Amino acid sequence: MNQRLLPFYLFLLSFSLILPACNFLLPLPKGLKQTSTSIENKFLKVSVSPSNPQILSILSKKSGTLSIPAMKMSDPVVSSYTEKVSDKKLGTGIAVMMKHKNGSLTSVALYSGFPFAVVTKQIANTTSETKYIKSEKIAEIVLNIND
Repeated sequence: MNQRLLPFYLFLLSFSLILPACNFLLPLPKGLKQTSTSIENKFLKVSVSPSNPQILSILSKKSGTLSIPAMKMSDPVVSSYTEKVSDKKLGTGIAVMMKHKNGSLTSVALYSGFPFAVVTKQIANTTSETKYIKSEKIAEIVLNIND
């Protein structure tokens, strides 16, 4: 593996985002192993970084390159696990679930036969007061837009 410096681009996500399985050419950063919590379908593999549970990557299986080498969750992650998911339109799939320190839950799901990941966030309200939300930052994404 070659050591590369990754550019940092901030990308604000809404509550639900579909990430296409892009064909970007970026190697894994040195020292990043794709072992830990991970899910995959025919097109993509989503892995949580073993050294930092707040960062995950999305690998394009078709090209063998990282479409998204680093997706850093905005809120601190206390645990991650996989879970089977179901959607009326997309069918069945599997998701990486990331529980945040503030009680919120972010899901990155892959559905059978679809070349994209679906990112959603459930926002927790740990108080008895009404919470008004105009926007929510889910993650910062590193990607290569030069290819």
